[in-house]
Amino acid sequence: MSHRDLTKDPIDSRRHAYEKLETGGAAQEAIFEAFQMLANQGFVLGDKMEDVLSRRQAIKASRPKNH
Repeated sequence: MSHRDLTKDPIDSRRHAYEKLETGGAAQEAIFEAFQMLANQGFVLGDKMEDVLSRRQAIKASRPKNH
């Protein structure tokens, strides 16, 4: 009898796991939080990123969480 290994391909498995992060928005949220922290520390992130961060801040301010 042969012994077959039926494990998933690790590349395919990782791709599916990464897609789940993107679907839930966790990856994108973490990236923007990291960029915001860098901007708060005085790092120059470029005009486009600074514009995106300011738009995100405006959206958050106009739609506060109700806790």
